[in-house]
Amino acid sequence: MSADDEGHPLINMVTAPYRSHADEEMTLVGLVYGLVLLVVMLPLLPFLVLIWILVAIRNAAAGASA
Repeated sequence: MSADDEGHPLINMVTAPYRSHADEEMTLVGLVYGLVLLVVMLPLLPFLVLIWILVAIRNAAAGASA
């Protein structure tokens, strides 16, 4: 690096600058992924609620006996 290059914040590049744009395809992939997760997790919801209730009862019983 020469003394002339120091102090210049810009760097000359070969490629053109990147201009961002909307990415509708990835939005669609994200929505499909979320819907698949919802379809998979929805049948498991009653079991998760049951486990949550059992843990709450166990913690309440442990707190009452202490």
